Amino acid sequence: MEEGVSAAAETPKFEGLFKALRLYRNNQIEACEEECTKLLNKNPLDQAAWALKLCCLTDPVYVDELENDELGIAETFLDQNVIAPNARPGTSFQRPTTTGKGMNPIMRPVSTAGRPLSGVARPLTSLRPGTMEQAVRTSRTARTARAVSSGSARQLRLGTASMAASADGPFVNLARLNVDKYAADPHVSEPKFSNYVYV
Repeated sequence: MEEGVSAAAETPKFEGLFKALRLYRNNQIEACEEECTKLLNKNPLDQAAWALKLCCLTDPVYVDELENDELGIAETFLDQNVIAPNARPGTSFQRPTTTGKGMNPIMRPVSTAGRPLSGVARPLTSLRPGTMEQAVRTSRTARTARAVSSGSARQLRLGTASMAASADGPFVNLARLNVDKYAADPHVSEPKFSNYVYV
C-alpha cells in the first residue's frame, strides 16, 4: 500500500523528445531549444527534433500577420469618434488662452493636430485629419493597434536573427537543403517555411 502512495506522489519524468515537446508547450522556448540540440547531437537525422528546433528558433521572432491589418482611407476620414474642430454655437465659454501675466497654467499648449502636448509620442496621432494626399503619402502602419514594442521583433528579424541560432552560423544551410525532399513532408515543410520567412 505504501509503495502505491509513493509512486502516485512522484511527478512524471519526461526524457528526450517528450521533454522537449512539454517544454515547448509550456512556452519554455530556450529550454526546449537546448533539449532539441542535445537530441540532434545524439542523432543529427532526427526530423522531429529538427522540426521542433526550427519552431523554437522561429517563435521568438514570429510576427503575427494579424498585426498588419491596416486602416484604409475610408476608415481614416469616416471616423465616427472624431471630435468636431469647432464648438457648437452657444456652447463655448470663450476662455482667453493668455492673461496679462503670460500663459495661463490651466491651458496647456497644443500641437498642430489640436492635442495637448504631453511629451509622449502617440503612434495613433501621427496622421492629422487633413488632405487626402497626406493620407495616401503617410504610411498606414502607424494606424494599427499594434504595440510599439512589437517593432523590435521586426528589427531583429531583418538583420541578426538568422545568426541567433548558433555563434558559428545559421542552423540550416539553405544551399545544401534538398527542397523537394522536405516539401513532400508537411510536418517538416511548415516549420522550415516559417523559419525561412521569419528568421
